Amino acid sequence: GNGGVGNGYEDEHEFTGSEENDNHALTSATTTATIKKEKIRTSIPLSVVFALWRKVLKIPDRQKDVTDEVSYIRSTLVLLGFLELSEIDREDLIGSSQKFDSRTIECLKVHDEMHQQYGEYMAWGDHNASFRSTIEMNEQHWNYAVMKACEEVGSNIYTLRMLPLNTMRANHIKETFELLKEKTFVRRRVRILGASGAANAHVTDVDELLRLIEERIDDDEADIEPIDEQDGVLNSYQQVKKYCLHVTNELTKHHTEVDGEDGAVIDVSALSKAALAKLADAGDAMHLIGASLGGYGFFGEEIEYYKEALRLKELSCQGNIDKSVSASDTLHCMGFSMDNVGKSEEAIEYYDRALEIRIECLGQDDLRVAETLHNKGALLCEADRADEAMECLEEALRIRELHHGEEHESCADTMQWMGNLLRKHGDPSEALDYFKFALRIKQTRLGNDDIDVANTLFNTAVLLDDLEKYELSLIAYKEALRIRKLVLGEKNDEVADTLFCMGNVATVIENHDEALGYFK
Repeated sequence: GNGGVGNGYEDEHEFTGSEENDNHALTSATTTATIKKEKIRTSIPLSVVFALWRKVLKIPDRQKDVTDEVSYIRSTLVLLGFLELSEIDREDLIGSSQKFDSRTIECLKVHDEMHQQYGEYMAWGDHNASFRSTIEMNEQHWNYAVMKACEEVGSNIYTLRMLPLNTMRANHIKETFELLKEKTFVRRRVRILGASGAANAHVTDVDELLRLIEERIDDDEADIEPIDEQDGVLNSYQQVKKYCLHVTNELTKHHTEVDGEDGAVIDVSALSKAALAKLADAGDAMHLIGASLGGYGFFGEEIEYYKEALRLKELSCQGNIDKSVSASDTLHCMGFSMDNVGKSEEAIEYYDRALEIRIECLGQDDLRVAETLHNKGALLCEADRADEAMECLEEALRIRELHHGEEHESCADTMQWMGNLLRKHGDPSEALDYFKFALRIKQTRLGNDDIDVANTLFNTAVLLDDLEKYELSLIAYKEALRIRKLVLGEKNDEVADTLFCMGNVATVIENHDEALGYFK
């Protein structure tokens, strides 16, 4: 189906760059940097479906004359209303090395979303009738059968979406990276799915591929082949960028003049609405890839993709960037990226530009305005610009409470920063009230074992140290330690930081044996 063989329930992926250890929830632009799971019912080539069914039914590969048998299954499921017949176009029929009788491909798709949800529940649900263990046991060779069938059916919208997922889940990790870097595959993906659709698919594939590699390393699988993951990620994305820019250059080449001072100048006023829409789509693609790279710590590459995204978005709105909410999303993310590499002044400049556009286009009370105000306020707090920081944070909190009420984790994040500010420049006792309120909200909304709860507990403990309430701070540190060990494992820097602070507190209260145990 949508997620390939063995997908299960996949969460949305939000790429927001790396966060600092205290995790005060600086946010990247969730509006366009989020890769959303598509709510579509995929048309799957019939030959691919039959290849999977043969494997599930354990029909030997050498027994080729079984089409009638699996056709009965197809006909029955169509008759019962679970599946419906459909067709998709075959990509690059002319000029292909493979010879096909028809330009279209006969397909099956789940009849409606209810049937799809029921199928997922039967496959992956937590109940006795679930097929989860069977799927996990057979996932690799089922995906291999689907992968081979996809290769044989030729290029089409299904294979362009799903072939990398089936390939990696068949444990062909290196081949997946090669496929994502392969020029013809990327060119077809961009042409059929569109620039942002191709970038979306690539980001999803890379995310899943790296997850699988990490999972197999954690399981100590001996047959993992050595792979340069960094090279694979960067070159996969570079191919998408290369072809997207080829498309945009083709759109603008007849409207470009060379200026002695400014270089190439594009007369965007002469471009059609369709051409401008394609430029905007390419800008979204560059933004998506930049957000993904930031999520993996490639901050230099991230900002370069954002700059390209901003250039294309500016072209798409004919230079009137002040009216582009999409451009404000990229500017916001550029601020986030600059903060990650320690360039706080440049980060604030980008946030200011984003804020100006968002207020103009969305109004003073929009949540994206609050998002930028929150991040800017946090940066100003770190720069010891207390009055400006509090002004930003108070306005961010007002907007978030307007939309969510005060009992929301985003409000807790802003309150926590306000507590930080008061700890440094105001009344520590008042700061403690903010921390307590933020902690209560997060425990209620996220549960007692969430890592963000641990981070708030840690910060509260630090403040309690300042107030010389050492017994209470030690209690907070211990609870933060419990959660961090539970979520991050014993051998983690944040666990070590917590133990070190606990050792310091135990030393201050002259419990030296206990302190030594923490330091060890």
